Amino acid sequence: MKGFLNKFKEGAAEAAKMAQQTVEITRMKAQISTKEREVETYFEAIGEQVFNAYGSKDLSQAEPFIEEASQQIVRIRQEIRELEIRIKEVKQIKECVCGRNVPLEANYCPSCGYRFEQKTPPQAECSSCGTKNDAVSRYCYYCGQSLELRELPQAAEWENPDSREPL
Repeated sequence: MKGFLNKFKEGAAEAAKMAQQTVEITRMKAQISTKEREVETYFEAIGEQVFNAYGSKDLSQAEPFIEEASQQIVRIRQEIRELEIRIKEVKQIKECVCGRNVPLEANYCPSCGYRFEQKTPPQAECSSCGTKNDAVSRYCYYCGQSLELRELPQAAEWENPDSREPL
């Protein structure tokens, strides 16, 4: 009976973890959508500035605005990329050099055969029961004990250095 209850607790903890991941991924995707709309707004504003400068027969009038807007677009696109990387961290996937997303624990890419360097993700040991949890866990998946607050590692700290970008 105790084994059944433990398996039930583990299943419930896994379901809760997956629900939390889904909420976090949905939130980040909404942020990406907002940022993409912001980029489109900048593109439209650039077009309007260029057209107005064309109308006055002096395209150089638009250059300062184009420079500033372009810098903002670059900044926003970087923020979008960081959110996409964070989504991959939450989903526990990594990107191969060929561009395909594979599970974090994959040794080889099923698409191109690329061999990933093997590194184990950092773990946090529960002070109550000794279970090893993912380092980003806030609570022990086995006993539910709060894992003491600590600085959480970024996946880039332990991800494959041979891939194009972390995750």
